[in-house]
Amino acid sequence: MIAQGKLYHQFVPRSSSKNMLVMQMLLPRFLVLEIVLFFHCLHNGQGCKNQIKHGLDKIRSSHQDRPNAPVNETVIQSIISTDPPPLPPKSFQCAVDIHAQQVRYLPLFFHPATEEFLLPNAGSENGQRILRFPIGEPVMAACPGAKLNVNGERHLPVMCLGENDLFDASGQIVPFSELSCSRSIREMVQPDENSPCGPEGQGHGVIIGWKAPSGALKPQIRICHNSELEATYYARHTLFGGALDAKEVQSSRPTYFKEGGFYDQSSADQAYKLRTQRETFKSILGATQGSRVFKYRRSYLAKGHLAPDADFIFKEWQHATYYFLNVAPQWQSFNNGNWKAVEAAVRNYASLTQANLDVFTGTLDPLKLLTDSGSKTRLHLAKKDVDQEQFDLIPVPEFLWKLVYHPQLNQAIVFIGLNNPFFEGDPDQEIQICPDICASEKWFFLYQKNIAKGYLYCCSYADFKAAIEWIPDLGDPDILENVLPPF
Repeated sequence: MIAQGKLYHQFVPRSSSKNMLVMQMLLPRFLVLEIVLFFHCLHNGQGCKNQIKHGLDKIRSSHQDRPNAPVNETVIQSIISTDPPPLPPKSFQCAVDIHAQQVRYLPLFFHPATEEFLLPNAGSENGQRILRFPIGEPVMAACPGAKLNVNGERHLPVMCLGENDLFDASGQIVPFSELSCSRSIREMVQPDENSPCGPEGQGHGVIIGWKAPSGALKPQIRICHNSELEATYYARHTLFGGALDAKEVQSSRPTYFKEGGFYDQSSADQAYKLRTQRETFKSILGATQGSRVFKYRRSYLAKGHLAPDADFIFKEWQHATYYFLNVAPQWQSFNNGNWKAVEAAVRNYASLTQANLDVFTGTLDPLKLLTDSGSKTRLHLAKKDVDQEQFDLIPVPEFLWKLVYHPQLNQAIVFIGLNNPFFEGDPDQEIQICPDICASEKWFFLYQKNIAKGYLYCCSYADFKAAIEWIPDLGDPDILENVLPPF
């Protein structure tokens, strides 16, 4: 039960205090709370009609039982005809710790006008993940691929009442903990055939996202994919710096990746298996060189995330990154070496600056390795036979790149890593496609020049664009300098 005094101060403005005093004088005390709820229901509009009717009937019934009581229809109608109190200021918000609430299947919350995601922030205490709701303004709770338990629908407008994490869910007053979905929400994967991308427009767009209340698909990751080669050129996502410190941290990660209907010429799942890689390398490179580059659980091609799961806030968003569309064949020593350091550095920048960053992560050029015959040939994980000709599928890239763009500052930086731990030579002279600016822009990596961990360098957007014309056009941004944490 809500405390009478607290509810009164929450929903009744000072201008209504005289009316409330009159009501307290005229009505039995047990009805005062009912009248206060009327003010709240009148403020909410249509969703409370039944509650208002129920309350009026109760007051009239009480008056009939006590004919000498000084309450009358005029008093009741004056309450109804009174203009609703003004909304609380937008800065007046209720904060819900979604970590403490432990909602089993958390819905997504959307701003009703823009359908932008409502994201949590870290609280003042360790482990707090605070979602802030404006009091008196509805937001949309949605369960893509599931239903809300409170009404059996996929979405519902809900409004924070500002007291004990209570919400008005279309007339029902429920605690936040009851705003649960019937099961874990599910992403959608949708092709965008009208968006050619990649080199010479050979790729097409694919969206991994979430169905909003309007029915639109809100992208989480945008993919540029070549279905003929079964290769992804790049993935694009937003890194929400203000919410990173409140992301869900899991003790384990999914062990499976989904093909999503985009690998109908091969089995990506089969191609990445270690025993398949061993046979593929021997077939392409020969028994000697194949055995040299492949060492079971030590030297192999990992499913290297393009948009990494650790960049996302909710566990369902993290799980939605586990598509073969969103990975590239990446040597494990590189994946767990310098590329992991790059991803951590970008997240650290976003967290320190609280910035929303536009991040593109892609592949470049086919990797060629030495064969038993002494020549070099392209490496791939699968193939298809057409009219006695073989075509490579799931090619192994020579480089991975990550373009980080800060739209508010109009600044960008590009990280490029060598996906070849067997490289022999001088990478500074032989593989750089643009001048290295890591040190000058304060992007420091302990093992930057280590070939086994993935030789790494940084470029300006202008220099990278001049060398690789097909990357997304961002105009003419300045260079994004790193922000180092205070010592």
